[in-house]
Amino acid sequence: MQIKDIEKIISQVLSPMNFKKKKRTWILIGDEITEIISLQKSSFGNNCYLHHDYIVNNIPLDGLPCHTSECWYMVNVDEISTLNSLLDLDNNITDEERRKLLYDYLTKRFTKYVGIVNTEKKFREIMENQPALSRKVQEYFKIGVYSEKNGVC
Repeated sequence: MQIKDIEKIISQVLSPMNFKKKKRTWILIGDEITEIISLQKSSFGNNCYLHHDYIVNNIPLDGLPCHTSECWYMVNVDEISTLNSLLDLDNNITDEERRKLLYDYLTKRFTKYVGIVNTEKKFREIMENQPALSRKVQEYFKIGVYSEKNGVC
C-alpha cells in the first residue's frame, strides 16, 4: 500500500462530511471554526501521521498554520495506537486488510471526533484544559495562563 491509497480512504470518509481536499489536507471551513486534517509522510520510515488541528476564524493566525497542535485530546491512547499501527506501511498487514481496518477505524472511531467542533463555545469546552493552544487562543478565550483563576484577566 502507498500513501496515495491512504489518501483515498481518508477522502472516502471525510468528503461526505463536507471536507474539501487539497493535496494531503482536508479542510472543513465553518462560520466560527475551521477544522484541518492532514496526512504527513514520515521522513524517516515508511509510515504516515494523521494530524488534526483547528483554526478559530476570529483570531488572526499571525503566521501560524493553525491555532492548535495535534487535537487528539478526545481520543484515548489505544485508539491512537491502533491508528498509528494502520499508518505504518512497514508492518505485516496486507493491503486489503489495512484498507478495510483503516476504513472501519476512520468511519467508526475517528468520525466521532471530527466535524463536531463547529462553534467557539464547543471549541472552548473541549480545549479549555489542553496545553497545545497558541497564546492568542488562550487570551481570546481567557483560558490557560490567561484564565481568571490565574488572575491574568
